[in-house]
Amino acid sequence: MGGGGHRGAGAGRRRGGAVAIDHLAGTFCVEDQAVVDRYNLAFEHLRATALSARDSLAWVRRVAERM
Repeated sequence: MGGGGHRGAGAGRRRGGAVAIDHLAGTFCVEDQAVVDRYNLAFEHLRATALSARDSLAWVRRVAERM
């Protein structure tokens, strides 16, 4: 079980889809378009601001060296 899932249409792509939210007791599926749109927007924002795989690995290595 993960901390939170994102599945569905990407922001700005097509309408429809769903968001699956994993929690300790299982998964909650939301199909309300307004809610799906908000999750898509948040997901796209996180993806746009995330480090690349290479930069993430370099960051983890720097932090590990300080320990």
